[in-house]
Amino acid sequence: CNRIRGKCCTLEEVWSCWVELVHYLDQETAWLNTLEEKVQTSASLPDKTEDVSEAMKSLEAVLRHPADNRTQIRELGQTLIDGGILDDLINERLEAFNSRYEELSHLAVSRQISLEQHLLTLRENDHMLQALQESLEALDKQLTTYLTERVDAFQTPQEAQKIQAEIGRA
Repeated sequence: CNRIRGKCCTLEEVWSCWVELVHYLDQETAWLNTLEEKVQTSASLPDKTEDVSEAMKSLEAVLRHPADNRTQIRELGQTLIDGGILDDLINERLEAFNSRYEELSHLAVSRQISLEQHLLTLRENDHMLQALQESLEALDKQLTTYLTERVDAFQTPQEAQKIQAEIGRA
C-alpha cells in the first residue's frame, strides 16, 4: 500500500511538473509568435524615418523579454528527463522550442541591426534634404530680390556666376 502511495505521489509530482512545463512553453510560444510577427512586419516598411523608428522600438520592446521562463523550461525539462519519464516527448518539445527560439532570436537581432542602419541612412538623407531645401529657399529669396529690383546678370556678373554654381550643385 505504501509502495502504491509512493508511486502515486511520484506520478502527481511528475504530472505537476509536466503541467508547469507546458504552461511555460505556451507562454514562451506566445512570445515567440509576437516576436515573429514584429520581425515580419518590420520587413516591408515605407522609407519614412518615423515608421522605421517605430518598428525598431517595437521590436526592441519585444526583445527585452526576460529569460526567466526559459530558465524554468530548462529546469523543469531537465527534472522530468532526469526522472526518466516521457524523455522522448520532452526532448522533442524542448528541441523544437529551443530551435525556434534560437532561429527567431537571431533573425530579430539581425533585423534590429538592419533597421538601425536603415534609420541612420534615412536620417542622413533627411538632413541632406533639409540642407538642400534651405539652400534652395535662400537662392529663391535672392533671385526674387534681383527680379524685384530689376537686376540682371550683366550688372553683377560675379554674383551671376556664383548663383549659377549654386544651382549646379543643387
